[in-house]
Amino acid sequence: MATINVDEVTREDLKTYCKKQGITQGDFVKYTLAYFRKSGINPADPPESVKEEIAKVEKRVSQLIGFQKTFERDNLLPLLEALTKTEGKIDQHFSTLPEMLSNTLKEVTAMSKLTANLEQAINRTLRNLFDQFGQKQETIVRQYKDLTEKVDIIMEHGAAVGMTGNSIIDRHRKQNK
Repeated sequence: MATINVDEVTREDLKTYCKKQGITQGDFVKYTLAYFRKSGINPADPPESVKEEIAKVEKRVSQLIGFQKTFERDNLLPLLEALTKTEGKIDQHFSTLPEMLSNTLKEVTAMSKLTANLEQAINRTLRNLFDQFGQKQETIVRQYKDLTEKVDIIMEHGAAVGMTGNSIIDRHRKQNK
């Protein structure tokens, strides 16, 4: 360590202090320098009173606590109340959810049965209509064939004056036998 110029009383005081703390004088200088750098205190301009500095710190802590209480009262507590109410509403809605789902399932089942019944009724009605149309269609086709045969016979034999339709048909049948 380089020599540091201090008066004899300070040198003796430093020796005694370092011995009591179990550190060297060089370590003392190193630790002291680190302390002053970290704390931002100027050793040439020390505070007037440690009590005053502690009172300033206590005042700042009180201001900080006051801010925290105000923030808690104005912001956190209303937020907590709102969250609690919302949680209650959510719990209430979720507690009724199984019943609502059950009712919905019952309604869907009932609608499904009604839809199936309606579908069956429509199918029956359509089947009846197709059956009726089919029977009428057969009658119409048969009548059309009969009429076509008669027209063919008339066209084949000519529409003789004075001849009735039955006599032409009879004559045609005799010829085809």
